[in-house]
This record gives sequence, structure tokens and C-alpha cells, in this order.
Amino acid sequence: MVNLNQQVKFLLVVIIWILSVNASLCQQLSGYQSDLKIGIIADCQYADQPTQGLRHYRLSLKKLNQCVDSLNKLDLDHVFHLGDVIDQHHAS
Repeated sequence: MVNLNQQVKFLLVVIIWILSVNASLCQQLSGYQSDLKIGIIADCQYADQPTQGLRHYRLSLKKLNQCVDSLNKLDLDHVFHLGDVIDQHHAS
């Protein structure tokens, strides 16, 4: 079963997609060129927990920092964070 958090993330991705398609159509109809560039980060899933399968919880913050460093090198107009920085309890 899909939880509310997953539904909200999916909805945000759909909204961003619709906005980008709408912007593209407006550009084609009006002849206006826009180079809107966005970045999206989601599901960092940090927890002070041992690795489980492919999930390396304790490496999440390091990977997030690497991701931010990479995004900062790009000429982006906006970056969206879709949530789930913490995987389990806020105390983690």
C-alpha cells in the first residue's frame, strides 16, 4: 500500500512535470525561449542504523553533501527537496 508521503512526492513530481510541459508548450506557441533548469533531491533516508541490503543509512548525509556539491556546480534556477531526510525516528 502506498503511504501518504509517497503520494505527496508523486504528486509533486507530477506537478513539476506538468509545469515543465506547460512551459515547453508556451515556448513553442509564443516563440519565447526559456532555459529553466531544475534539480530534484528525494529520499535521503538517514538513520543511525546499520546497512540493510542496499540501504546504507549512515552514508546518506555524505551522499547528500556530494549531491549538493554537484548541483551547486550546475547553473540551476531552482532545486526542490521532496523530503524523507530521516528514515526512522527524529532522534536518529
